Amino acid sequence: MSHLGTERFLAKGDNVPFQEAAIPMLEPSLVRAEMKALQHYFREKGDFVVKRLTEIGFRIKDIPQAPFYIWLDLTALGLPFPAEANISNRLNSFNALLSEKLKPTSDNKR
Repeated sequence: MSHLGTERFLAKGDNVPFQEAAIPMLEPSLVRAEMKALQHYFREKGDFVVKRLTEIGFRIKDIPQAPFYIWLDLTALGLPFPAEANISNRLNSFNALLSEKLKPTSDNKR
């Protein structure tokens, strides 16, 4: 109980033996190797998703560098986008969505 009211008492980290066992895993060469393995793994997943989306008919203007975000060209779907929306890129699409959300309507529901 001598630690009550001290920073040590409030710390809820892992115990010292666990921390000491983790130190070798922080070796820069191991960290780089793990980073490259993860990049390779996620690149393969991203390439698979891009390939499948292309195979089923979606057009992708720019193949992403990061596999988490893929910008699809949805114009071929024939959705009723207003002409003034100009959703040809990410920023224009964001602005179109933002203006739609904030656009006042006669019933004031937005």
